[in-house]
Amino acid sequence: MIETKTKISKEDILKTLEGVMDPEIPTISLVDLGIVTDINISEDNFVTVTLTPTFSGCPALRVMEDLVKERVLNLDVSGVEVKTTFDVQWNTNMITDKGLAALKKHG
Repeated sequence: MIETKTKISKEDILKTLEGVMDPEIPTISLVDLGIVTDINISEDNFVTVTLTPTFSGCPALRVMEDLVKERVLNLDVSGVEVKTTFDVQWNTNMITDKGLAALKKHG
């Protein structure tokens, strides 16, 4: 396990993940699309990110998981796990205002 220097926060993770764009709609981040549905951080800065894709057959799912993992590993964390769940169904109410503007721009 890697020793970390500072306690990471959910806000740090979300800010970092705002730079991970949806592979199919590159004008919107996964955060603004509402796909990042949970972030847990253990005492030793091990991060678990939960994604809820827009639909179960999403062809970009593995790409999104890899992008999230890669981005979070650039932070001062001891490790990261990316989980995908369909426990709660994604819906358009999960899109942020910034995300709605990006979708409008995309067309």
